[in-house]
Amino acid sequence: MLPFVPPIQTADLAPTLGTIGTRPEDFIVDEIPLYPASGSGEHLYVKLRKRELATPDLLRVVSRATRIKERDIGFAGMKDKHAITTQWLSFPKGCSDPSTWELPESVEVVEHTRHANKLRTGHLFGNRFQVRLVNLAPGFETRAAAIALRLRAEGLINYFGSQRFGINGRNLAAAMNVLFRQASTEEQDRDASARGGSRRFYAKFNPSVVQSEIFNRYAEQRVRLGKGQIFAGETVRLEGSPKTFIVEDEALERVRLLAGQLHLTGPIFGSGSRLPSGRTGELVTETLTALGLTHEHIKSFGRDARGSVRDLFVPLTDLTLSTDSAPPVDATRTPAIHQPTLLLEFTLPAGSYATQLIREFTHSDFFTGQRQVPTTREPSENAEG
Repeated sequence: MLPFVPPIQTADLAPTLGTIGTRPEDFIVDEIPLYPASGSGEHLYVKLRKRELATPDLLRVVSRATRIKERDIGFAGMKDKHAITTQWLSFPKGCSDPSTWELPESVEVVEHTRHANKLRTGHLFGNRFQVRLVNLAPGFETRAAAIALRLRAEGLINYFGSQRFGINGRNLAAAMNVLFRQASTEEQDRDASARGGSRRFYAKFNPSVVQSEIFNRYAEQRVRLGKGQIFAGETVRLEGSPKTFIVEDEALERVRLLAGQLHLTGPIFGSGSRLPSGRTGELVTETLTALGLTHEHIKSFGRDARGSVRDLFVPLTDLTLSTDSAPPVDATRTPAIHQPTLLLEFTLPAGSYATQLIREFTHSDFFTGQRQVPTTREPSENAEG
């Protein structure tokens, strides 16, 4: 089974074409913490800048430098390898001062402070991106401006990116196979070994892949009903708050929705989830049926994949564009040829995919157009794209 391919919002506009540049400098990510460190407490918080290192690689490097076990080092989210990224790590009491760490040139300590608790997955507000596109179409400046205008006005549909589904979407087929077969422990061990990970990891990862597929299919159908529409029985989020509630009065809540006081959400359907009522409940049922899933399948996710919700749209009010020239591919050539580039700068909340935004400009294929790198390690959620 191949994953559903999310449609491109700007499909009616001329694309810039192009691809993300190949240099680490062409993909820069700065982590935005969920909360500021207090400056005091037993946990050491260190902000590190890494170059061409995935987060698991970074953990191994700092573990050796600090003699702190990897499992005791806290982090909020995973970051790309082929990029320059900054992220915070936390270390327990007794960790040496960062000024004494012997780190490779690819890792730099930016700042450090202290806080009362360990950093954990999810302690992340979002990420600030700088992404450079190359090999662009003629007239890309005008095309990019039109696409950006649309996205700033509408927001980006918050689809899960192809990274969640693996190379050529193979994670979904594997996850569905385990789910439908109710595979034994031994079978799950063999499956995990073949995919380069552990059964424990895939016990959590497989349900998340299925949840992502359900969300993407639901989101496409819900968006068709209209961003300005709201239905009794669906769950919405309050602006400026993680709190959600179920709509009862459509007329009243539609006024608040249009005023920007509410945000539409879609289901991350998991164990403990209740089927929404009304029109959106019908959409969820249709989505589950299309995948051949029942509530019994969802219940089997267990505590590793509890139900939640995810915003349907991501605001892009701070999206900016600028043009520049990339360094020549062959610096020895005379005269040097500089190719025009397009720099996109934007902020995304935790869990949203930069590659989905890039796709709106380039109109690239969902799978082959993404910044995917094969790995033999356990795949990360890679929510930052």
